[in-house]
Amino acid sequence: MEGFESFAFGGVQLCWKGSDFVWGLGFWRGKLYIVYFCFVIMWHIDRLDVYKRICLLVPSVYSLIGVLPQEEKFELGSQLRRAVVSIKSNMKEGSGKRTSKAFIAYLDNAMGSLREVKAQIEIGIDLGYFDNNGKRIVDECWRLERMLVAYIDYVKRKDVK
Repeated sequence: MEGFESFAFGGVQLCWKGSDFVWGLGFWRGKLYIVYFCFVIMWHIDRLDVYKRICLLVPSVYSLIGVLPQEEKFELGSQLRRAVVSIKSNMKEGSGKRTSKAFIAYLDNAMGSLREVKAQIEIGIDLGYFDNNGKRIVDECWRLERMLVAYIDYVKRKDVK
């Protein structure tokens, strides 16, 4: 069978073709079995513009934290670090969920963290800690919010159960 590969699993010889399914025929404990497994990743987010831009947001916020006064690096800086990491983490963790509803819950958490980052940077601007770079990141957060809302709407329309 050209194009097929095989391996043994639990005494059963399995054959597969493709990256999202496995099927095969084999003997195990004296009985003949037909085996089929489906390995489908439901949500591919790595190529999304919103995800790529969120990945770029993390180092931008980290560099912004570097200009904070020493006493704020452990207060405002710590909050900013946790919130910005949470955006990417929630998107990635949620992408492994198999239903739209479960994924949307993680995307909603990511949205909350994104708004938290935006609010904390605005506080830093109000206190005079951040300059134009902070304003640029707030503008980027605003764009990311709109992109994330659009992606959440897309996932809702998919309605994978």
